[in-house]
Formats: sequence, C-alpha cells, structure tokens
Amino acid sequence: MKFASLVRDLALIRAPERQAELSRLSHARLARLPEATIVTVVRGWFELKADGHSDADILREIEGRRQKEYGEESLPGDLTLESYARYRLRLEHPGEEKAHDAIFVMQAVHRASQVIGGTYREDTEGATARGARPGAMAVLAYAVLIALIQGVFGLVAAFGSRATPVSPAAALLVAAVALLLLLGAIGYAGGTVWGRPVLLAGLWGELAVLAVAEAKVAMGAPGFSGSLVPVLIPAAGAVAALLYLRRRHREFHSPSPR
Repeated sequence: MKFASLVRDLALIRAPERQAELSRLSHARLARLPEATIVTVVRGWFELKADGHSDADILREIEGRRQKEYGEESLPGDLTLESYARYRLRLEHPGEEKAHDAIFVMQAVHRASQVIGGTYREDTEGATARGARPGAMAVLAYAVLIALIQGVFGLVAAFGSRATPVSPAAALLVAAVALLLLLGAIGYAGGTVWGRPVLLAGLWGELAVLAVAEAKVAMGAPGFSGSLVPVLIPAAGAVAALLYLRRRHREFHSPSPR
C-alpha cells in the first residue's frame, strides 16, 4: 500500500464521516495530516528494525533525526512505538484534539504496523515477494561452495585425519566460519531480519581465515606451500559479496520519492 493510501485509511479511522473529502485530497494535503506523522514514524521503525536494532534504540534514532530539524524535547518515560507516536502528534499537530485520542493512536499504529510490517517482510534487501534476488542467490551459491570445501575440510581435520597442517581447534573454527556464512546467506536470501548481520559476520570471518592461510602460504609454513590462487579466489568472492551487500543496503534504504 502506498504512503498516500495508508494515510487516507488511517484518517478514516479518526473521521469516517470525511470519506468523500479525504478521497479528493491531494498527496501534498495528505502529507500534512496527523496520520502522515504516524505512517512516517512506523515506517522508520520498521526500516531500523530490519537492521536488527532494539526497540528503544530505534525510537531514539528516529527522535534524533527529528531533533536535528526541530530541536530537543523530553521523550515519554514509557518509550514504546505507540507512546512515541502520541508524543510526535502532540508536538507536530497540537490543534488536532481527536488525533491525540489514545484509542485512535493505538488503532492507527496497529493498522500502520500491519501494513508496513507486511511490506517489509515481503520486500527486503535479499528477497522480494516472488523469491530471492539474483544477487542474493549468487551469494548463497558462494556460501554453499565454501561450506562444502572449507566446512568439510575443517570437520575432517578436527575429527578425522590427523595428518593436517592445522590443530583440531583451528579446524573447528574454520568449519564454524563456513557454516556461519552459509546460515547467513540462507537467511538473507530468505528475507529474514537476522540474515544480513549473520551473513556479514560470516563474510568477515571468512576473510580473516583466508588472510591467515595466505600469510602461512607466503611464509612457506609446513603444509601450506603452493600457490596463493586457491586462497585469493574465495577471498575475491567474499569481497564481491560484501560490496553487493553494501550496494543493496544503500538502494533498499534510500528514501523513495513521495
């Protein structure tokens, strides 16, 4: 549901008798209604929630953005999405008494959360309602390959053959990083909230493992002699995945034109 349509729906909760009038209001007029403030707050909450922030941190971040433009005010003591919405309505629409009604605010925040929450669950950085994005599938394919090669090697080195150049503890760590990377890639391609942070941790962990391996190859450590190519190829894949995540994050969270 588009911004204007959702604002109009919320305004009908407060004033159902104005249906004909609200249907004729322009986008600019709708954007000045108290309900537009509610939609903006709830939309910002879900955007930050998708990044894994706590509820209190989300509301303080939203308030920080407001304060940069309009100055500092005292936040409510019982800081929730609903109480913060009431606080914003008191500041920005002091003359709209019906918009301050606690039952109306509760209903409007709930309705906006249902609509926007559904939108963000269906359309995320890594997935749309139709399935995973092509870039997310490429990252998943890379993670599967790393898990098959590095994860299996790590488990075999830790619990199987002892003729390996790494200790069992180091081998387990190598396998754990590969499995973390795979878990994050699956979550990201599936559109989950936790997928991106887990995937980022897995990619940076993979780069750390490869950096250690590269150093050992360069120094000619026992069991690590040979070409750097087998190390540089997966490292290039991890860097490419990180760059893709960064680009998608910027695209997905860039303000959409109203």
